[in-house]
Amino acid sequence: MNDASRHTTTPGGFPYVKSLDGVRAASILLVLAGHTLPLGPNDWGLNSVAARSGMALFFCLSGYLIVTILHRNTDIIEFFVKRLCRIVPSVALYLTILVVFFGLPLTTMLLNLTFLSNYFTQGIEGGPLSHLWSLCVEVQFYVAIALVVLLLGRRGLWLVPVAAIFFTGLRIDDQIIVNINTHWRVDEILAGGCLALVHIHAGEAMRRWLANPVMAGTLIAILTALFLLSGHNDGYPFYYFRPYFSAILVGVILFSNVKPLMRVLESRVAGYIARISYALYIYHPLMVSGFMNTGSDIERYLLKRPVSYALTWAAAHVSTFYWEAWWQKAARSYLARRDAGRAEKAPVGT
Repeated sequence: MNDASRHTTTPGGFPYVKSLDGVRAASILLVLAGHTLPLGPNDWGLNSVAARSGMALFFCLSGYLIVTILHRNTDIIEFFVKRLCRIVPSVALYLTILVVFFGLPLTTMLLNLTFLSNYFTQGIEGGPLSHLWSLCVEVQFYVAIALVVLLLGRRGLWLVPVAAIFFTGLRIDDQIIVNINTHWRVDEILAGGCLALVHIHAGEAMRRWLANPVMAGTLIAILTALFLLSGHNDGYPFYYFRPYFSAILVGVILFSNVKPLMRVLESRVAGYIARISYALYIYHPLMVSGFMNTGSDIERYLLKRPVSYALTWAAAHVSTFYWEAWWQKAARSYLARRDAGRAEKAPVGT
């Protein structure tokens, strides 16, 4: 596959790189494995490594996407309409199910829908709410970076590397390995934003530097080992630099063309998993909660887990291609009408 076919654009004009679908698929599979499977003895800490590594990749890709979008289009209203119609519908439906069928308090629902629960423990109790903290980090980042662009324009994006270093320094100073509070986690998103700036301003140079597939493959192997080590509680001091191992690893994948790896990352299966990855993330805790997480290990993992996975994937498919797709279409329709209205009001000749 040539480079031109790997680096295309979406209908909206934003870059689409097929290999990043594979990275997104890997990220959700790591999270699912870390949350739902026994990955060795507890003393090894492999479940934490898998879940943290998956989230770090997810956040990295998010930062990469958001900075790329805002660099190409500084329309903040459009940014928020598209982002919120991407994030809110599934989590709102998920929380509604919890309220109606499982008695979730409305105050807890509101706390999660306002994306503040990562700072309030009553909003992130275990079980089916334990993962929604990450959406809070995402949305709080959206608000912050949108304000920066609104005030400073595109040049404000150069504050992303400064902010990344600042928040990592804060985490080092407070000796935080991993935390759900935004000020102790946002460096994982900001590192992805740094990668976007590298792609925008030095992408071609990076591709030339990584043109040798043997060198690129070696770098990917080394970075993968360091990245996984940085997700372990005993990975000092590497765990402080998890955001940057993640971003550099994704960057090497982005700028290189190691054909055996690309065949996997750019496969239809990887693309499908990437497409439903957000919904998989939203729904998976509910499917392994309560009765589905009781009994012996044989009952839980050999009998109930396959059912839980089938339910999760079915819910994610329906949510992605029917529920979420409707809202995203509505967002595009609203923005098209808004732009048409603007064009009608514009003075002739402008």
